[in-house]
Amino acid sequence: MLIKRHQEMQALARNLQAELHTFKGQKAEQQMYRFAFSELDSRMGGLPLRAFFVKKSYELLRSKSAKSTFFSQKKNLAEFTVKLPFVFEVIITIQYLHNQILDGKAGVTTPEAINQNLLAGNLLKDFLYDYIDNNFSKRTSRIVEKVVRKAFHYVDMGQYVEKNLNTLAQFNKCHELSPSFISEEIEAFIDFKGMELFLESTYKYLPLEYHSFTETYFKRIYLTCAALFKLAAGLLCDLLQVDEQTKEDFLSFSATYGMMRQIINDNADVVPASHQLNTRHRPATDAFSDWNNKNITLPLILLLSDKKTEGVNFSCPIEQNRQRAFFELLLQSNALFISIHQARLLAALAKNILPFSGADALLLLDTCEIANWNKFLAPCLKTQEYKLFKRTAAYRYSKKLIRDVELASEQHSGEQSKEQVDWKFDVQTLFPAFRPHLG
Repeated sequence: MLIKRHQEMQALARNLQAELHTFKGQKAEQQMYRFAFSELDSRMGGLPLRAFFVKKSYELLRSKSAKSTFFSQKKNLAEFTVKLPFVFEVIITIQYLHNQILDGKAGVTTPEAINQNLLAGNLLKDFLYDYIDNNFSKRTSRIVEKVVRKAFHYVDMGQYVEKNLNTLAQFNKCHELSPSFISEEIEAFIDFKGMELFLESTYKYLPLEYHSFTETYFKRIYLTCAALFKLAAGLLCDLLQVDEQTKEDFLSFSATYGMMRQIINDNADVVPASHQLNTRHRPATDAFSDWNNKNITLPLILLLSDKKTEGVNFSCPIEQNRQRAFFELLLQSNALFISIHQARLLAALAKNILPFSGADALLLLDTCEIANWNKFLAPCLKTQEYKLFKRTAAYRYSKKLIRDVELASEQHSGEQSKEQVDWKFDVQTLFPAFRPHLG
């Protein structure tokens, strides 16, 4: 992490903590409400990624605003650099509380814990709408509230897809095409523009019969993660009245960025609890919660579709004493390595899509470095299995894709026009001998 980014995120965290005091108001003094703020207090005690994304996005988009002078005034500046970032941190907190219930994470498995999370999330949502009404101008508050309601709606639909269509049972009968399950509004919202290379290369690793299931997975993580970044970006573009081309490019960047973040999380989920890798919002004991909830993510899709694992029993929950063996299978099959590289490809694409350069763009793009290194990668990449993977056609194929996108990004940042940079490669011609397998 760049020192400058760390300093800015710390400064933003302090501003958000002060805003949290305003958000709580007199409710924090009433015993019956105090429990509702526990998760929010914890989140505001860390480095707020989504708030930083919103603040940096504003600072970049402001240069393209039709009303840049108006939005630079001190009063209006606070709406965009503190209050709006705060709103999106509250949204993710509420979503996290509900997700713990749905997935049984962080020990939220008893009736008491479930009730606590449900009530806390619902109360915070009510408090959030009050906060928006009281802290933004009338016109702005209406626009912000509409976007917030969409954020909750879209993630709920994503959770529906996860629980009903991204399951092991559905994977095992993936030849049965599902009927349309998403409304026209949401289908129109899900746009993979800028991610074509990622999609094509992922499908190349998979037999044809698993493409439909994988597409459903991509749509699901678009709704549960990418949507929040994209909605924030769209809100800023609309409030700042930026031109349509800038808006289109920035929405593509935001969606790509969000997809990257979710796949990184999905990869981290299969690192065994024995490594004791905790985060502020994820205890190590949550390892393999995706599998145990039969939520089939990208590394698991790649593993399950590998013909070499056909004789393995995947029907049982993976208790801690079985996690190491399952992890070794993910490494030996190369499934986890490919998923890690696909997250890196998304990071490279996001950097290439961002329609800005300069110091603020550099700080925002620095948050993409989590795809290249984070503490969950060490147990995966510092292994003999990864050394063997580096000798395969799959590794060379992946590295070629990433290198070419990074080269295009460097050319783009050198002030060449996007028309001069051909980064939409034909994945069929990069490695003609490459076949849809993992080795």
